[in-house]
Amino acid sequence: RILLDGIPESEPDGQTRIEAIDFNSIGSIELVKGNSSSLYTNAPGGVINFINDIYFPYSFVTQFNEFGSFDLRRNGLKFGVRTDKYGLLGTYSYHNYKGLRPHSEDCWHIFNTVVDVLPGDGTNLQIFGYFVDGLIKLPGSLTKEEFEEDPYQAAQREVDRDTKRLTTKGRLGLKFNTKFGTNNNQEIEILPYGTIKYFHRTAADYRIMNRYGLGSSARYINRHTIAGLDNEFSIGGDFLYQTGPIESYNNIGGQKGDQLLALTDETIGNNGFYVSDFFELYGKRFYLLLTGRYDNVYYEAVDQLLGSRSAFRRFEAFTPKAAFNFKLTQSVAVYTSYGLSFDSPAGNEMDYYGNEVLLNPDLNAQKSKNFEIGIKGNL
Repeated sequence: RILLDGIPESEPDGQTRIEAIDFNSIGSIELVKGNSSSLYTNAPGGVINFINDIYFPYSFVTQFNEFGSFDLRRNGLKFGVRTDKYGLLGTYSYHNYKGLRPHSEDCWHIFNTVVDVLPGDGTNLQIFGYFVDGLIKLPGSLTKEEFEEDPYQAAQREVDRDTKRLTTKGRLGLKFNTKFGTNNNQEIEILPYGTIKYFHRTAADYRIMNRYGLGSSARYINRHTIAGLDNEFSIGGDFLYQTGPIESYNNIGGQKGDQLLALTDETIGNNGFYVSDFFELYGKRFYLLLTGRYDNVYYEAVDQLLGSRSAFRRFEAFTPKAAFNFKLTQSVAVYTSYGLSFDSPAGNEMDYYGNEVLLNPDLNAQKSKNFEIGIKGNL
């Protein structure tokens, strides 16, 4: 599961495109290794959260240039404004790369901004926005004979088709966080966002995909003591909704032809909620974590040219997890966990190339059981 400032870059079906992640803008990266399906949707392999560099102490301006082999060029500007009550981060990056092989160049424009408002009293409001525009050309796979002749050549079929991926997308998000109660022991966070995505994909045909997405997550945390032992209870949920048409035309040397081959309205939804409780069992050293999450992922494909091929699929699962953590010292702990995981099929895995229906009627979600034991810490 890939996040940017806590907002999913992963699509509702689990696929991830990372064009919007600009490492000139990133300040830190959070990693959760192992099965995280009990807290995040489609996360049996863990979670990566890229965090923009908004926590700078003072105002600045930076201009950067990078040059490399195969005509690599990256240029950009990064600036930050810091006052007692707010911070503003803005970045623009331009990336241009000729590529190792013919027909493998890519070029990107990436705009990124974060507004950080600190009104006080344990409240924080952040506004996130980005815009990405660019393309990548694909050289394709070679046969054994082609590789032996010239391993650096592009596949002629991909050159003739001008196989490429054009991407234009933008996102606007808002995160509101506030702490309240005795010693700020309670916390609420709400994170709504919206996305617009416009893709061109050329291969055997020329596909145009318009996708509009809305999503939100919310969580409540309560930190308190039970019989003198620390306890942290949290409950949260999220929903992701994405819809839009997919048009398919004949491909004439990389240009869109006039013949409409297919027109599909695609909708992917992902709704879920989780409950978590973190108990202290003994003397600030021994802890138990119990979590569980319910996921509801659905796909709908409506064929506007032949309604009988329209299809709907739904995948549901409850994934619990239990974990123990024992501190040998303040900086070294042993741990173990057992949990279930759930991973729904991605949209391109659901594509069904038969003539009857648009979605694969036989493919099911991936489910697994995960056991973990280890030691971690600092020496």
